Amino acid sequence: MRAVALLITAALLASPVFPQSVEFTDVAADLGIEHTDTGNFYGAGLSFRDFDGDGWDDLSLTSGANETLAIYLNGEATSFVHASLALPGLQVSESEVVLWADYDNDGDQDLFVGYKAIPNQLFRNDGGVFTDVTAAAGLPTEEPAPLHRTSTAAWGDYNNDGALDLFIGNYGEGWDKNDLFRNNGDGTFTEVADLAGVGEARLPFAVVWADYDEDGWQDLYVGNDRDRGNQLFHNNADGTFDDVSRESGAGIVMGAMGIAVGDYDGDLDIDFYVSNTPVGNVLLRNNSDGTFTEVAEEAGVSVNQLCWGVNFFDADNDGDLDLFVASGGWSEGSLENILFANLGDGTFRRYLVFEGYAYSSFGTAIGDFDRNGYPDIAILNTDDPFTLWRNSGGPNHWLRIDLEGTTSNRDAIGSRVEVYAGGQAYVRTTHAGLSYKSQHSHTLTVGVGLATLVDSLAILWPGGSREVHYNLGIDRIHHFTEGVVTSTSPEIPGQTNITLEPAFPNPFSAATSLRWSGALGVNQILAVYDVMGRRVHTVALPRGKMSGEITWDGRDSQGRLLPSGIYFFRLEGVTEAKARSVVLLR
Repeated sequence: MRAVALLITAALLASPVFPQSVEFTDVAADLGIEHTDTGNFYGAGLSFRDFDGDGWDDLSLTSGANETLAIYLNGEATSFVHASLALPGLQVSESEVVLWADYDNDGDQDLFVGYKAIPNQLFRNDGGVFTDVTAAAGLPTEEPAPLHRTSTAAWGDYNNDGALDLFIGNYGEGWDKNDLFRNNGDGTFTEVADLAGVGEARLPFAVVWADYDEDGWQDLYVGNDRDRGNQLFHNNADGTFDDVSRESGAGIVMGAMGIAVGDYDGDLDIDFYVSNTPVGNVLLRNNSDGTFTEVAEEAGVSVNQLCWGVNFFDADNDGDLDLFVASGGWSEGSLENILFANLGDGTFRRYLVFEGYAYSSFGTAIGDFDRNGYPDIAILNTDDPFTLWRNSGGPNHWLRIDLEGTTSNRDAIGSRVEVYAGGQAYVRTTHAGLSYKSQHSHTLTVGVGLATLVDSLAILWPGGSREVHYNLGIDRIHHFTEGVVTSTSPEIPGQTNITLEPAFPNPFSAATSLRWSGALGVNQILAVYDVMGRRVHTVALPRGKMSGEITWDGRDSQGRLLPSGIYFFRLEGVTEAKARSVVLLR
């Protein structure tokens, strides 16, 4: 077992980056995962996704030349069991990418496997019974000449018809064609890459579907190797795309390897981070006008090593996205895996988190295998053991979000989630294919720092419908089904006989107190509102306690002094508890 602490001490920083010691421990061997990817020169990817629907993130690992996929079922965080799934005709061959997605919207996860030198495979899942439907679905079963290999892939609903489509990037000298398989909604696909305008292949290593301009349609970003130039395709909402690589600033000429997607600077639009050769990685800051600015060096994340898998995720659940970068290759000094802590001002600080960890790392994915609310890191290494870094967690709060589409695709791939808590707003998006040939957990984890309640959560479903849910509890999993909206002030059984006494003193200038009595339920909240109806402060009350007293100092949830005026106290979700007013005088 290998433990690495992310403890930022006063000797290193004037103010700590992480509010507590966050520890990552390599638990792969202890949990029964023994896998080494062999013979794969450019490495490969993995999936960190719950494919059997039991609520626990599983692991699916690509194979070497004389191997089949290694699939591990999560035994509720106590172990991982090597699963022998009945996948008829599964090839013994070098695979590059493995992706789970419900392409037929029947409620279970289907499997796509992309291979280096043989035809890809698609397995339909019918309640745990798998069928090889590659030919029946319309995917190629014979390799064209010259020989090419599938190097990357991603599922996404580009035409918003509620059925997931599949983009496949093909890598090979003399081969200049990528594939876009449009889902016909009847179990079959039609190849439309050239018709849609995304067929040109330039040695792709990474791809992601992402609505970078927030118009409700999934755009396509392709990272290409060997200075062929990255490609950003804008979705025209009519089944076609325009290549906006040059005018957007996203068409960086580089040796692109992996792509991370996330709102790293907190301005509510999504940015791209792309790994590269030692020339330096690229951070594309979204300017919210259809263009990007490359800011890796000024943000402190250029790295200048041979890098592959990259991931935006909130390591300490403080609300902003940190950055993990995996290095690989075959040269001295290029094998550091690095965690960058987000400083909250558009910059990062670099820490060599996994010191002495000199594996050649390629595919990386983020999940939460033990459901402690803190994201874990899975890494597929070439010619070295697979590693699973468990995040110990800390005092910051979080919520995990599961989405289920109805009108949209069942997996809700392509959704945008906006979380409002503690006076802050956080954006997360859902994908089925990103980083380097890999797939993250379907469940979104959103850190909210020390906030004790999520004021609201907005979901922009694929296709454009928007739903808002209010007053959500923290440190728990929330499941949302498209079209089902919770009450704006949910009542909790057994909590209608609560009494809220008048505040004293009233008026006040420094502090006022008020008493309550009556048995409280889970996540009971006392909220303070201003005269405009805006919630300015919240206090979590202890469950089961029959009475208590709360003191308020006239500050908002961020500790800022509020102006003079009338404010109202209210117990959320208790319809018979009278609201109390108080006058603040400065």
